[in-house]
Amino acid sequence: MSIFTKKQQSDLIRALYEIRLKEPRLGVQEMARSLGTARNTVYRHVKYALENGILFNPQLRLKMFHDVKEYVYAVSSDSAHDTFQELKEKNIEEKNIVCYELFATGYIDLLIISDAPFSQKSKKELGDVRIEGSRSDFICPVVPAVDYPTALRQMEAYVRDDFQPSLWDVECLSRNVMWKPLDYELFSLLRYDLTMKYTILARSARMSFDGFRWSLERILANTQIVVPYYPEGYSHYIRFLFMFKSRYERLLIELFSFVPCCTTMYKVADWILVHFKILPLDLTDWFFSMLYNLQDSGYIDCIKTAVPILHWRPD
Repeated sequence: MSIFTKKQQSDLIRALYEIRLKEPRLGVQEMARSLGTARNTVYRHVKYALENGILFNPQLRLKMFHDVKEYVYAVSSDSAHDTFQELKEKNIEEKNIVCYELFATGYIDLLIISDAPFSQKSKKELGDVRIEGSRSDFICPVVPAVDYPTALRQMEAYVRDDFQPSLWDVECLSRNVMWKPLDYELFSLLRYDLTMKYTILARSARMSFDGFRWSLERILANTQIVVPYYPEGYSHYIRFLFMFKSRYERLLIELFSFVPCCTTMYKVADWILVHFKILPLDLTDWFFSMLYNLQDSGYIDCIKTAVPILHWRPD
């Protein structure tokens, strides 16, 4: 068995991440062939990366269209934890509308993403809804192959430039590819693991192999593929949820594209929300100073933060 240095191991996992971005359903044998290395080596490193939260299986996120929308509610409430648990239990029992919820502390205590809008009565029961609206598509930049201090230096160099106002225009188009009942069933199975094999999927959703291929094509036409990647391991990062108002939204998108781990951005009404992770050395002060300098310079109108504590999504 080959003995890898830490850098060789990191480089191989990085290569696996890049393959997953291009060919998310590629098997271990095919990945080994693509990398010119042994199947057992690839299997061992995939297993290690998954177990240590470095690399996650490719996942699907719905694209937003006129007739397909998800709704976001960012809430401040003293009873947020109770609401978090109640929504979770109700969703499990009744297959309700919540597809993601986050319990946090800070500007908001609860973030909910649902596949249908809440009624006025339900919103009042949540608490003080500070941000609400349908979301844009997600932006999940390709993770750059640099360490965190290098990324922060690159950010500092980037923000020295002068910028013109530039908003993120959200356009919900009409769907060109409509789903069939099988597609909804298959999407629910593949949503958090796009690598699942046909033989496993066929146990839950009855279909021929050709039916599976055609269904998968329709699903991929209406979804985004996300490959979560955290080079230092997910548990080593400090997590923040940022909420911004700015007339320079493209600046923010470019800035967070320098972050050397998986980052998710989306727009809700006139807010940009960013799920952000950073290593807990002296980097947090460094990054926050950069953000508030941008606010002092007039590039950011409002910065709100929350620290995630718990999250839940339906299996």
